[in-house]
Amino acid sequence: MRINKLYITGILILVFGIVVLFFKNSTNVQKPEAIDNIGLVSELKQLTVDSRVIHAVGFQERLKKPLYGFNGNNVRGPNWSTPELMTGIKSLPFNVIRYPGGNVANWWDWRSGWFIEDAKLPVQYQKIPKAPITLRDLKQLIDQTNSEVVFVLNLVSDNLKSQQQMLREASRLGIAVNYVELGNEFNLFVDKRYQKINKGLAYGKVANKWSSEIQKLFPDVKIGIVAGDIPNRSPYWNTEVLTSVDNTDALVWHVYPSMKAVVTEDNGVDFKQLNTEILRLFEKSGLAQLEAGHKLWITEYNLKWHENASNKKQLQYHVTTWGQALSTVSMTSIFTGLSTNVDMILNHNLTGFPIFAAVESFPKPSFQLTPNGMGMKLWLDTASGMTELKKLSLFRGGFSVADYEVFGWEFCNEAGERKVFLVNLTGKPVEINLNQLYSIPFSYESFYAEKNAKVIDLTGLKQLRGKTKNGLLKLPQYSINILIR
Repeated sequence: MRINKLYITGILILVFGIVVLFFKNSTNVQKPEAIDNIGLVSELKQLTVDSRVIHAVGFQERLKKPLYGFNGNNVRGPNWSTPELMTGIKSLPFNVIRYPGGNVANWWDWRSGWFIEDAKLPVQYQKIPKAPITLRDLKQLIDQTNSEVVFVLNLVSDNLKSQQQMLREASRLGIAVNYVELGNEFNLFVDKRYQKINKGLAYGKVANKWSSEIQKLFPDVKIGIVAGDIPNRSPYWNTEVLTSVDNTDALVWHVYPSMKAVVTEDNGVDFKQLNTEILRLFEKSGLAQLEAGHKLWITEYNLKWHENASNKKQLQYHVTTWGQALSTVSMTSIFTGLSTNVDMILNHNLTGFPIFAAVESFPKPSFQLTPNGMGMKLWLDTASGMTELKKLSLFRGGFSVADYEVFGWEFCNEAGERKVFLVNLTGKPVEINLNQLYSIPFSYESFYAEKNAKVIDLTGLKQLRGKTKNGLLKLPQYSINILIR
């Protein structure tokens, strides 16, 4: 009997200890110190917090910051010089603009700043009202934004001599000729208008000749070539092109994860599936095996919002939501960490249709940041003035935290400045402990909304501001958080 009483007493003491420990931990949650809107504090308190704290335990490899920017296709809507549009553009501190853009480059007359006058011009371009975008317009843009240019050359409807003249004229106007792309997406075309260069061997021979001649004029120019195997169209593209090219600086890859594979009507963007789809496309492109010896330029990326689907309109609703902003920063993060050789990352697109643009200018010239633009602005604001970055190693309960849940980067420069970019892609607030990495408190700003909420410009988001305490910070659900010290 005495043994049973002792046994029961021991059990009760053990249970009491566990209960006390539980309540102690559950109440030890960092609260924001300074917040603009007190109502937001009450809202955050009412939400269920994931009690398993995430610990930042170290960093992955230090990387040179890639050149971040945009594809510059602006053939629809107002000219860049329109004051309201320029205000939106200047809010995005990008490094590089791609001119004149993607497929439009294959039919571009640089002298007129518009499409060539030719019967072969694709019908979709013939229907666009003429609104020239000349090299002088480009010069004004880069002066206003303190950015560089990657020139996409016309290998389809122009010739080498003329394109060399274009580069010389750009240089004469004061536009640095540092980056050149030899055409656009020839590995995708089956149209007979591209038959001279839509096979790997043929394109490689043309690219080799053009590269050699351009480098004679601009010895320091970096030249990128179209890359990426397309299994059902050009399964040996990389091998054939590189067989024909003596030397190249960069392989150019365009990435558009399938809207149908990543987005659902009810739940919007699936971040786990987005991560999986990008890595699948990278493996499928053959570049995972090739890029070690080359720089990799990703000069177009976004979700494939124009993809045909029976429920296309319902799926496209989500391009207007906060989930699109989160997918933009998620993709940018994935590409940044894809390889140490990633040298350039350009979002599609700076202006134009809201399904792709960062600043909406067509068909409704609202000149507001789209969700894509919001995501890019927050990333670019953090990267501005920084020269290097390294990814945070995050663990919870002894296990690595997946990028499609929570991820983070530290941006830094030679002056010792540091910024930390933290993203919570889950539907619950999470607490993160940065104490192992940083002993000095950070000021922080958090931007968040419901994932599938329609958002317009950053002013429509919920925001929190404060300082970390004891290295702890609570990340709201579906949030982008910027830490500065």
